[in-house]
Amino acid sequence: MAKSRETPAKCLRCASLSPAEARAKHPNCWDDKLCTARRFYINNRDRINQKRARKRIETKHQIPVPQVNYGVLQVWRELREDSPIHAIGIEVLDGHNKLAVVQAVHCAGWLKG
Repeated sequence: MAKSRETPAKCLRCASLSPAEARAKHPNCWDDKLCTARRFYINNRDRINQKRARKRIETKHQIPVPQVNYGVLQVWRELREDSPIHAIGIEVLDGHNKLAVVQAVHCAGWLKG
């Protein structure tokens, strides 16, 4: 990684002046192309660096998520360890879309199998 160059102290002081004042105060130093761009960066560098950091984080954490089919088994019973199952329901999903839904079936009277 390249070492960053510091902005000269003279340019930092000049950036707080208006362009007309800066031209009058530093006529030998003023360069239209260089000074305009440098002054803009000095005055907006916090915003520019924040935007650059945000973009770096967004590109770093883009992970493709595979499309997965999955099922959700819903079991209704009391909160005791030995309680019998009251009802069973199932949902099959493809990402966020429901492919199939089996409504809850009551299990009252079913025998252990």
